[in-house]
Amino acid sequence: MKQTPKLITLVLLALALNAVGKPLEAKALPIEQPSNREAATASTIQHDPSTIQAISFIGLSSLNQEELINSLPLKVKESVSGTELTGALQYLWQLHYFSDVKVEKIDLGQNNVALQFIVTELPVLEFYSSRQIPF
Repeated sequence: MKQTPKLITLVLLALALNAVGKPLEAKALPIEQPSNREAATASTIQHDPSTIQAISFIGLSSLNQEELINSLPLKVKESVSGTELTGALQYLWQLHYFSDVKVEKIDLGQNNVALQFIVTELPVLEFYSSRQIPF
């Protein structure tokens, strides 16, 4: 620890001495262009939203599935892309009901999908008044 300030001073001094008399240059790095196939695939994924035909949950034990589906920012018959899915996952995390949240996008064909949220609920704590404790 005692040598750290000395080391920092030496490094700064070396950098300062090295920079004296040498102009700095910014060099442009070559940008690699994607192949036509990669570009087509990327544009298809980003600009080809699907229509939600069904939403379901797996792993619910104490929460009502219908209430949870109604509260989601995604709705059946709406278009969905990566941005909307990310928003829905963030919404579920912010509820603080789950220790794990995943989504499966099931392709139904013709740009239709079913979304299946796989969740693990956090344990529910029960409150006992002093009269109910069985000691």
